Amino acid sequence: NPQLAAQVRASLPSLDILFTNEIEAAALTGLPLDEGPVQSATAARLAAAVKAMGAAGLVVLHHSDGAVCVGATEHHQSSVRVP
Repeated sequence: NPQLAAQVRASLPSLDILFTNEIEAAALTGLPLDEGPVQSATAARLAAAVKAMGAAGLVVLHHSDGAVCVGATEHHQSSVRVP
């Protein structure tokens, strides 16, 4: 939905925390996704790109192998496997 992407972009400066996934972040930024599961480096690149678009606070991007949080610094967290 192109209108939704425009609305999210316009709201970025007002957000303290944005929780997103790799598909949403790729749609917002126009950056490509990996073939298959998203790698941690790609997730970090996507989160940093959303942050650079003007997100005021933290950008937390979750993906199949964990999550990455980008603010003033970058933090990675692996997934927890529950039996």
